[in-house]
Amino acid sequence: MNRKAKIVCAVVVVIALAAVATLGIIGNPRIFMNNRSLKAAVTALKPGQTVALAELTPFEWDALYLPTPYEPRESIESALGFSSDDIQANDISEGMEHLIFADDGKVAACVLGHADALGYRFDFGAVQSRLIHPGDDVHFTVTGENGVVTLTAVR
Repeated sequence: MNRKAKIVCAVVVVIALAAVATLGIIGNPRIFMNNRSLKAAVTALKPGQTVALAELTPFEWDALYLPTPYEPRESIESALGFSSDDIQANDISEGMEHLIFADDGKVAACVLGHADALGYRFDFGAVQSRLIHPGDDVHFTVTGENGVVTLTAVR
């Protein structure tokens, strides 16, 4: 193998390793992009606005599940009706935001983090179900404090 071919092989290997490392850090690229899009949409809202959940989400979804703190992954999968390595269980803290958006039997977005780090929080207190669909017509009022946008369900 000549020197040029060795260099090309080395570059291909480095690019492949970088891609694998990046996927290991960000996980599923679809979920990563949808999470970023959701954050951008939510943090762009202004206090006093009212917004529908279906209008707020800039990606396709057919179910939103709101896991309870410390709910086992198996229970979440049962509620969603499918298994996936992309389903995360919140076994860390009761004070974390945890939302799992599903689309056609796959995770579309999975939010799991503290509101201060995310920049937003959802209060689904007025919603009776932990499984929500786009047609359920859930609306939120928007408030903001200390750099965190809060969406409070008004149904």
